[in-house]
Amino acid sequence: MTQDYGLTPSGDYSPKDLIAGAHPPVEIAITVASGASAMTAGTILGKITASGKYKAYAAGGSDGTQTACAILSQDTPQASSDIKAYAYVHGVFNKNALTGYTTAAEADLQAHAIWLKEVY
Repeated sequence: MTQDYGLTPSGDYSPKDLIAGAHPPVEIAITVASGASAMTAGTILGKITASGKYKAYAAGGSDGTQTACAILSQDTPQASSDIKAYAYVHGVFNKNALTGYTTAAEADLQAHAIWLKEVY
């Protein structure tokens, strides 16, 4: 039976060499918050505490996005309204393919069972 999760296709899917290990990644449906900038697959995400919606990780944030917790798995346009998308919440990923990487983000991701390694 096919499930309808209310997702709208946003273009061609391309993993962009994000996966960096044999351990299978776990991907979930998320909501990108209205007002978020356009993002590419591999953008490190933070979760807004008040709404549970996601935006790009912001080290200096104070709304929950200052804690990295997921990796966007598809490109998304600028969000004039909430957007349904997919994000990785577990697995091993290519550090060099990520957008928004910092050592603090890496520590946050590791605490969420997301591991990064360098792939050349």
